[in-house]
Amino acid sequence: MTFKFKITEEEFAKVPNGKMFAYGIAGNEPNGLYMTDAQIDRPLAWVAVKGWANDWAVYCAWADEKTIPEVVNNGDKVSSKENIKNILDVDESVLARYRY
Repeated sequence: MTFKFKITEEEFAKVPNGKMFAYGIAGNEPNGLYMTDAQIDRPLAWVAVKGWANDWAVYCAWADEKTIPEVVNNGDKVSSKENIKNILDVDESVLARYRY
């Protein structure tokens, strides 16, 4: 089971540009991040980072291969809204700022 971080518009507004505001571990599974059909259930480390244009993105990488700072700098961008909603309970106004 993946714990969902709740991100409201008010909380998002307080996050400095360029900073990580949430992170965690989720399975590579339909109820998690599900980035590939290969290696189902292998844990993925993920980070949510606020951009410089009042936008944001989630990046991920295999949890056993990368540290959180490495995920921030070298992770794969999550491009599925459904996968984002699997790990974050995010206000629709914040979700609309996602940088795909």
